[in-house]
Amino acid sequence: MDGSDPPIGEVSRTSLTPVPPRQARSRRTLERILAATEVLLAEAPFEEITVAEVAARAGISIGTLYGRFRTKRALLAAVCARRFGTGTRDRSREYLRRFAEREMSLRQRAREIVGNMLAHYGTNRVLLQELDVRGGRRGAGQEAAALRELEKVFHEGWAASLLANRSEIDHPDPDGAVRFALFLAASACHGALVREDPSAAGVQEEDLAEELTRLVIAYLRHSGAAYAGAASVARRPG
Repeated sequence: MDGSDPPIGEVSRTSLTPVPPRQARSRRTLERILAATEVLLAEAPFEEITVAEVAARAGISIGTLYGRFRTKRALLAAVCARRFGTGTRDRSREYLRRFAEREMSLRQRAREIVGNMLAHYGTNRVLLQELDVRGGRRGAGQEAAALRELEKVFHEGWAASLLANRSEIDHPDPDGAVRFALFLAASACHGALVREDPSAAGVQEEDLAEELTRLVIAYLRHSGAAYAGAASVARRPG
């Protein structure tokens, strides 16, 4: 686990599987390792983090760390599973179910959804940057699969919530419009916070949240009548 792991396509399933903890003490050690890795990820790129640094921060020996994780890729996969895995997905589904049941205006829903997106991309910025380097959401690793599943849960829940206010949506295709509006907002959040796009440099998060909410609402409330009218004027004989 020296940072020279083989390419993704050459990593065996066995090498990516951490040794499962068998006792309470072992589980506590695993939690310390993962927590230490997350703290270090907030300070430096994953490739710059050494085994010795993780072990020291977790308060364990290097040998204990090697006994748990055979490669750095396995360690990254475990951190992603902790952040994006089954437990997080289940809690997110419950939150989204309750969110969809709340009495809110379309704008209030959109604003909270955009806030959720910014929190997701901001809190997980370093992990998401690492995954982007390794192929992003389309990557074949366990890390990318966990992220895809979690974001699918979020997008389905957010869509159901917005569609609970269908009567406020003027777009001729509410279902399609909601999916596309979520795609636009998520892409903008990812670009600003994860890819750190220069075009978003200096934009405060609160301003970004407000402008993305405006974008979502304007799109969902656009009936298309203006476009139809313009097309009809363009076709009118001179």
